[in-house]
Amino acid sequence: MFRRDLIETSLEARSNAAATLNLIANVNKLGVAHEDTAKAIDFFTRGLKQTPQAARESVRSLTNIAHSLDLNVATVFKEFGTTLGDIAQYGADQLTVFADLQAQYRATGVEVDTLSKIAAKLDTFKGAAEVAQKFNAVLGGTVLSVTDLVHAEPAEKINELRKAFARSGTTFEDSGRRIKSMAAEFLGIDVAAATKLFGSEEDFFTIRKQMDTSAEDTETLRTRLEETLDVGE
Repeated sequence: MFRRDLIETSLEARSNAAATLNLIANVNKLGVAHEDTAKAIDFFTRGLKQTPQAARESVRSLTNIAHSLDLNVATVFKEFGTTLGDIAQYGADQLTVFADLQAQYRATGVEVDTLSKIAAKLDTFKGAAEVAQKFNAVLGGTVLSVTDLVHAEPAEKINELRKAFARSGTTFEDSGRRIKSMAAEFLGIDVAAATKLFGSEEDFFTIRKQMDTSAEDTETLRTRLEETLDVGE
């Protein structure tokens, strides 16, 4: 998009380059590093084959996800880049999948990258079967379904895990230290993260209703940007 030999081919190419650079600079005023925005745009245009205009709208969708969930914009952009390896498989739906993980972060306090890795671990029948069998053995009964785990979207997989203790008739908080330790080990996280994951009483679905994955309109974004400027700027 920014190569000189392409920019010089047409007015449209020059306009797209200018508009995209302008957006990168403006989003930087919200605290987002230039390289994080550029990485997102690179994926949208090369990976998803979006037009430059559509890629800019996708960037504004990321700002809207952050603002609608009251999250730090810079952190959301950085986490989008770090989770691409896991969520790129969802193609055009990946922004919704990513937003759902952000809602789970709001509900549990567990970092999005950690949630994404847990979900990826459960995305094969082998991985889901191993985790489900271990939880079922430790908690007693069928508290986790292999089929439900493997077919669920990432955020829904986290919901299934959180329901496991409720289905067993106990809570993570009331469980002995050995069960807590084993539950954390099954998911590849530490006990502190497991305590937040299973102990939070925040409702994912309530938080999810606040979420907006549409492209933030330019006037709203302009207002947010102006609020960050000092008198000199």
